Amino acid sequence: MVPTSVLTEAALRILLKDEDLDALAEYRVASDVIVTPSAKAYLIDHRIDLIVGDKRIIKTPRQDKETNARPEKSAAAARKANEPGGANAEGGAKAGVGAEKPEYMTSLRNGELVFKDHKIIKLRGKIDAFVAHALETQYRFTANGYAKAAEDLGGVVAYVRALMRGEVLREEVPPMLLFGMGEEEIRERSHKPAKYYGFGHFMPITIEDGEIVLRLNILRTLIRDVELCAYEAFKNSQGIPDREDIILSYNRLSSALYVMMLRAKAKEYE
Repeated sequence: MVPTSVLTEAALRILLKDEDLDALAEYRVASDVIVTPSAKAYLIDHRIDLIVGDKRIIKTPRQDKETNARPEKSAAAARKANEPGGANAEGGAKAGVGAEKPEYMTSLRNGELVFKDHKIIKLRGKIDAFVAHALETQYRFTANGYAKAAEDLGGVVAYVRALMRGEVLREEVPPMLLFGMGEEEIRERSHKPAKYYGFGHFMPITIEDGEIVLRLNILRTLIRDVELCAYEAFKNSQGIPDREDIILSYNRLSSALYVMMLRAKAKEYE
């Protein structure tokens, strides 16, 4: 029993310094003890349940019933387990319902906590950045009188959001339909601009290509970065992704933005 009304991480470390943390499954304090967030985070990191009075405040992953072995304790091991192909690849470390989330962890889905450097969390950040840039570009297109370009870019943003929904809810992604074109036509046009627009590929892109092309090219590079991040997030230890549909869709989105660039050069947005 802790003799004070507040249990800090520093005090907890002193109280447990002679304990075998690997063998310690739970730690109990009186119902009137206030446990600081850093103390709770310390217990979570070492996979130790916290019981305040008769209430289990933190419930950490239990022992493997088949091997009777506790999960590895270190933060580095937990990060590894949370990666695709790792022991917790489907959702990450669970802190239990009602457990206070430490600042260095975040929710992946369905209350599952992962470290903030989890690869899917990084992917979501990249997507968020892309959407932010795309919305700013869409606003500028509208302000400068490029209504059709703004409309087409709005379709790209909507599809990116659908891909994010598919990742979060583990749903199949919808078929791509942008600018009145399906996935195959978009790919065809991006590979054969001379056939459809009367000129070849940008070699290279220059400021003479104009504002619409330059802004769309920034978005094209950002979505390529999202694609690479998605592959890194979804691949297993053999390098095979379990969400190939999402990765392929981001690849086709870079083609779609390139088609928009070609259409801009062909004066279709003026």
